This record gives sequence, C-alpha cells and structure tokens, in this order.
Amino acid sequence: YIAIIAFIASFLSSYLTIKFFLTFISKFNLNIFVYYRVILGVFILLFI
Repeated sequence: YIAIIAFIASFLSSYLTIKFFLTFISKFNLNIFVYYRVILGVFILLFI
C-alpha cells in the first residue's frame, strides 16, 4: 500500500507542478531566465 500512496503523491505533485509552470509561462516571459542561464554557463565554463 505504501507504493500506491507514493505513486499517487508523486503523480499529484508532478501534475500540479506542470500545470503551474505552464500557467507561469503563458503569463510571463522567460527571456530573463534564459539570459541568466547563459551567463551562468559561461562563468562555469571559464572557471572549470
């Protein structure tokens, strides 16, 4: 029974997260996030 409860909890949390993220994407622009990730990636490559 524990595996079934864990599966249901995982499914619900994943569903709610995906639903929230899709709503967030439709309302806001993600360009700032993209710039942040590119700059962070460049810094990581420079320091490695």
